[in-house]
Amino acid sequence: MNEWAKTVLSIYKYLDNIVGALDNLISKKCVYSSFISSGRADAYSEANDIIALMNRKIHLINLKVITEQALAGMKASQRKIITLFYVDGVKSSKIAEVLNMPMRSYFRQKSLAIHSFATSMKLLGYTEKKIESVYGNERWFANVFDKVSTKEYEQGSLDSHFVSDVIREYKSLKGCYYNYV
Repeated sequence: MNEWAKTVLSIYKYLDNIVGALDNLISKKCVYSSFISSGRADAYSEANDIIALMNRKIHLINLKVITEQALAGMKASQRKIITLFYVDGVKSSKIAEVLNMPMRSYFRQKSLAIHSFATSMKLLGYTEKKIESVYGNERWFANVFDKVSTKEYEQGSLDSHFVSDVIREYKSLKGCYYNYV
């Protein structure tokens, strides 16, 4: 469960931007779909495409809310470590310095904080199985999970291009054609 928890924490700060960009795609899909004459642009197909994108958006909003609830249910000291590292992007050495603790203690506390976060997620109904079933089919989410689970994830490895890559993936989905947008 810790890998899924780390994945959620790694993408958390990008969720607002992803949801906003996805909302923009949905809006453009609604507005421009009536102008498309590609041969498959019937109302039923268009509605299904829009519904699929809206469902993805809803899942991401739910993930953000659950993440915030899980963080709120943690000890303040653990929440601070997670927030500094995953949300604010502060390096581990700087966090240990700010918290006035040896690096070994910091890594132990960070590990406990991640475990606490994962436990909070489970208590809120977001088990490893649920996260995998809801988000595991999102290629971008699975890519972050792979980086986290193979220890390739480094702080800051999800950069400003991350949101663009996610949206590019949504644009390339079957039935979602946005070349004109």
